Formats: sequence, structure tokens, C-alpha cells
Amino acid sequence: MSDQFKVIVNNQELFLCALDSIRERPKVALRFFKWAEIQPGFKRSEYAFCAILDILVENNLMRSAYWVMEKAVQVDLHGIVDVFIDGHVKPEVSIKLLDLLLWIFTLKGRYLLLEMRERGCNPSDITYNVLINGLSKKGQLDQAKEFIEEMLKVRLKISAYTYNPLIHEYCKEGKFLEAFDGGNGKKRCFSHHSDLIGNMIVAFLLLDELTSKRLIPTVITYNILIDGLCRLGDLEAAQKIKEEMTMCKVLPNIFTCTILVNGFCKMGNLKVAKLFFEEMFNKGLQPVCFAYTTKILGELKLGDPSQAFNLYEEMLAREVPPSLIT
Repeated sequence: MSDQFKVIVNNQELFLCALDSIRERPKVALRFFKWAEIQPGFKRSEYAFCAILDILVENNLMRSAYWVMEKAVQVDLHGIVDVFIDGHVKPEVSIKLLDLLLWIFTLKGRYLLLEMRERGCNPSDITYNVLINGLSKKGQLDQAKEFIEEMLKVRLKISAYTYNPLIHEYCKEGKFLEAFDGGNGKKRCFSHHSDLIGNMIVAFLLLDELTSKRLIPTVITYNILIDGLCRLGDLEAAQKIKEEMTMCKVLPNIFTCTILVNGFCKMGNLKVAKLFFEEMFNKGLQPVCFAYTTKILGELKLGDPSQAFNLYEEMLAREVPPSLIT
């Protein structure tokens, strides 16, 4: 290795500048990084790995980014998360990198837990919560539940934040498939319906399990359940859940009301939707664009364009930015 390259490899600031100078040639940048990484004197740092990951993700080279991220995990650069979220990369790149890291931790989850214990480092509740969240997002719900059982066995703190990802995944699939029967105009509902009912039952069992352990559900927990019931079309049960959360001294927030406004508008019950819409103002909450859009579409659906226009004017007056749909 020439003295010139030796200086670049051994000096982190010069190395980062060299990488940045070839960021428009991502494959060359990756080759340079791989070469430098095995040179004597090269300092493996979160910033060096973050720099090459930034280049790879911006150029959509996700397979290569996976390799680099996996390497960062192998060499224990756990502080790389702080670099991602401290503004060293663009927000959209940061999200992709955090998702990638979460996926790697999810795949290696049990292996990493065992390795941590072998090194005398007991995993914390935060470690488990991250893994449960990742597994839930990937649809591996049985494995996520196994981690909860494991947390209980080792007497780690379990909270609503542990259960929320599982409950969310069980509640979120509320779509129905429609088809026309033989072209005669009759719609048939295919059943995601029965699957959704089954998933809602599991979600409520998880809620019951949570409360039986004297854990307090969060507003997010309740919002997830209310949204699932609204997707299912059971608006009466959704209202009861809202009443229950109030009784448990968990205050509904803007998202609670927006979910209910959306649910009742979709069912054509604008009268009740209006009550929840007004509740936001009565509680000093500022409706988001989605709440206005839902109400506007509901009014148009029922043939009242003047009321829809009034809502649009009100939205602008309250400085709520309209969406493309609005």
C-alpha cells in the first residue's frame, strides 16, 4: 500500500472525504470500502460504516447495504443507530437503514440473545421489545409471542409497548375482497372477514392478557383495537372501547377521534361522525387533514357538495394543509 493510500486509510476524516468524492460511483465506493476495511490501521467506526451505507441506500443497492450493515453488527458497532438518527444522513435514508438494521436483528434475534448471555450481558426489556416489534412487522407473530413468554420467565419488565406491535398486526387486516358474480351486478364478499374476526379475537385476548398482568394499555393500544373494529364494521364495539379507555383514565387523542370519524363516514353515518369530529374541537384538539378529507368525502358521497365545500374552507381557515385527495 502506497504512503498516500496509507494516510487515507489511517485518517478517518480523509477516508470519509475520499468516500464522498466517489459517491456518484457507488460500486467503486463499495470496493474501496471493502479494500480499506481489511488494511492494517483502518479504524472501524460508526461514521465510516454510515458513510458507505448512505451511498449504497441512496443508489438503491440494498443487497450491498445489507452486507455492510451485517458487518457493522458483527463488529459490535451498536452506536451506529445514534449516527443514523442524529442527522448524519437524510431522513428517508435513515428510515431505510433503521428498517434494514431491525430486519437483521430480527433474523439473528435468538442467536444474538444467546451470544449476549454467553458474553455475560443479559438482554434488557428494550432488546426484547425491539425484537418483538421487528418480528411482528414481518408477520412472525408466534415467534414474537415466544419472546414475551421468555421475558416473563426471566422476569423482565413487560409493558403495553411490548404488546402493541402484536395487537396492531392482528388488527390491521380489515380489507374485504369483492367480485362480481357472473356479470349480473351482484357483489359477493370474499372472506378476509372470518380471518379478521379471528384476528380480532386474538387481539382482544392479548389485551386481556396485558391487563391481567396489571399493565396499563396505552392510547396506542386502544387506538389499534378501535381501528380494527371499525375496519370490521363493528362501530358499536369501537365506541364501547373508547368509553372503556376513558373509564381507565386513558385519554382519547386526535387519532382516536379521526379513526372513529373515518369509520362512521365509511358506513354512511355522518351524524355520529360529526359528533366525533366536533369532540376534537371541544377537547382542544386540532383535526388532521385525514379527518377533514374523510368528512368531505362522506358529504360528497351523500350528495351535499355545499357542506363539503364549507369543510374545505374551514380546513384552510384553520391552516390545515390539504392533501392531493382533498
